[in-house]
Amino acid sequence: MPRPVIDQDIIDQVIYTVRDDRATLLRCCTVSHSFLIPSRKQLFFDVYIRYFCHADSLIHVLSIHPEYLSYIRILCIRHLDFKTCQKPSFVRLIEDVADRCVLQAFRLEMFRSWEALSVPIQAALARLFQSPSLHTVVSWMCSYTFPVHVLGLATRLQHLVVRGHYDRYCHHSTAVSPMIPPLPSATSHDIYLESLEMILEPEC
Repeated sequence: MPRPVIDQDIIDQVIYTVRDDRATLLRCCTVSHSFLIPSRKQLFFDVYIRYFCHADSLIHVLSIHPEYLSYIRILCIRHLDFKTCQKPSFVRLIEDVADRCVLQAFRLEMFRSWEALSVPIQAALARLFQSPSLHTVVSWMCSYTFPVHVLGLATRLQHLVVRGHYDRYCHHSTAVSPMIPPLPSATSHDIYLESLEMILEPEC
């Protein structure tokens, strides 16, 4: 007799239940084809980039399997090496994530000011803010230079956390980057936040 086929909805629910256990998700990828796609979706649902090796590994995997880009719903960039975030390959990664238009939450932590970033990465990040599904933004940069009007590109923004800090690389210029002027699309709609948190850490 043929083996009974497990309903795909049940498989999806099982995978969702173990979504926080990456080791189990990796094992689920090898069970069967029915488990493979749901497991990969959960593995790439929340992407956390902290070190240059993480960025390089992710870029390599996505170059082989670009379809995984459509699984990314949460992207966290934290304390990434400054040189790495300026690389063309990393800029393309951010652009590719933005082009999928499925990102829901974005967290950016850099001990550099916005103005210190190169023009290409600024433009890529600005595109990321335009993801139509983006509802949560956490920015941890120098608040004196972060171009707040770029947030206007996030048309569905509901939750915003802005944490500013003093850093020796920041000159606290009052002028925002001329690379991204206020766009009509940034002011043609209303944004109704459900939560707002603003913290400015004092200078040391």
